[in-house]
Amino acid sequence: MRIKFFSSATADDVREKVASLLKGGGGSSGKSSGSGVSAIVLDLRSNPGGLLQGGADTARLFLPKGSAIVSVRDNKGTEDKQRVDRDLVERAQEDGGPGADGSFARV
Repeated sequence: MRIKFFSSATADDVREKVASLLKGGGGSSGKSSGSGVSAIVLDLRSNPGGLLQGGADTARLFLPKGSAIVSVRDNKGTEDKQRVDRDLVERAQEDGGPGADGSFARV
């Protein structure tokens, strides 16, 4: 899955694409024959970056609960760390989005 840059919509787009792949969609044939997905590769080549929050939200989709995502320190030395606060399945079920039916597993 290629991510060209990180925006405010990137995490939602990735979540939808992963859900589609896990349900068996998203293939070139257009037929749904079960997922058969054993891994997902994020292609970040030539990705210049983008919104920090978009990148952090996307990372939350794949990292285990408690993982550090990013640490930002201002010129006064004050540090702000973002961590994964909930598991992927918990977020999907709370949001009612893809995977709310329990079909969205950690990849």
